[in-house]
Amino acid sequence: MENWDFYFEGLKAIGSISSQPKYQGVVGFLYEWQTLVSGSIALTAGALVYGQLRVQRQQLENDRLKHRDLLKRQERAARIRIPHALAELSEFVEEGLKLWVAGSKLNALELPTKPVDTLMAVAEWLDEASYESVHELVSALQVFQSRHLEPGRSYFGRGQPGKDLAVLAFHIDRLFPFGRLKNDEPVHFVRPNRDDIAATLQRYHSSLVLHAGSETVIKQRVQQVLNLLPDPSRRNDGRAAHKD
Repeated sequence: MENWDFYFEGLKAIGSISSQPKYQGVVGFLYEWQTLVSGSIALTAGALVYGQLRVQRQQLENDRLKHRDLLKRQERAARIRIPHALAELSEFVEEGLKLWVAGSKLNALELPTKPVDTLMAVAEWLDEASYESVHELVSALQVFQSRHLEPGRSYFGRGQPGKDLAVLAFHIDRLFPFGRLKNDEPVHFVRPNRDDIAATLQRYHSSLVLHAGSETVIKQRVQQVLNLLPDPSRRNDGRAAHKD
């Protein structure tokens, strides 16, 4: 009972204080509008927290954009090194084609290692698709070296060196615009078909005539290459004959 008496006496004291003129403005307001005041405080705290979250989110977005821009600059810096490496490899391919049409062995060639190292170094900064294209070019160079440049590897037919050189030239040509920053689109890997190989060899026709000795020799060499590749027209003819 004494506890209840103390509680009621406390309520009377608060009521008497709030009714006095000195405390009517502040204490009385808090006493009568305590629910509203508590809600306002909660809303204010929530607004502050929300504002802080927005600031943090914006900071994270800014950091993400800065990181993306940094990666983009690193990629472009890497791509600038590509054309020079491709030019050296293109010269290597052309020299190989000249030896091939002349009937000479290719092991007189020496694969330049510097452009290969450059391509391997810059590949990690490229997008996934372009990385695959560079990787396939480097792999094709390694296969070519193993097949044709090492001693005792001359057992391949006359068409195989020309085909392998044309494949290298095809991949090199596709990467040139990307390396020169003329196109920001990823360079997706494409495996050359029969028409691609024929068109690639045709581009070198004028420089090969002097080494082949005659148009007839070039046609023979090109045909040796094409004989190694599937001919879609023959496959279609076979299907038609089978259907009849």
